[in-house]
Amino acid sequence: MAETLEKQGLETPLLDLRHTKQKQWPLLASFDGLLVGSGIRIRWVREATTFPKKHAEELKALKAKGLVVGVFVSCGTASIPGKLEEARQNYIEKVLAEVGITDAVDTYDASGGVFDLSPSAPLGFLDKKMLAAVTKARR
Repeated sequence: MAETLEKQGLETPLLDLRHTKQKQWPLLASFDGLLVGSGIRIRWVREATTFPKKHAEELKALKAKGLVVGVFVSCGTASIPGKLEEARQNYIEKVLAEVGITDAVDTYDASGGVFDLSPSAPLGFLDKKMLAAVTKARR
């Protein structure tokens, strides 16, 4: 996504919330737009939820001043034919309402996830359970 935005002439700094301390998060007022994304492991990763919760009021205030806010998730549900709207409702609309930023978001979408099934993939217990559930749902 960043490459696509940069090809359009937009400066696109990336921030991995899992590996950046909250004290090092940049000031939102320094941006014209913000795109927050999360993978789904039953729910959003913790940091992707913490960020909009912590900045909910600031996001709303900046939205009124023209900040453009987008949200996306990558999840297996979105890749199942006929389930995209369900993924949007369960993994975006529900979370935006819980966090309290529904009105601050201009656009959102879900896309199908990619599963790394290579021999070197670090599949844990939860990963194996998710794969079993997806396999069962596609039968």
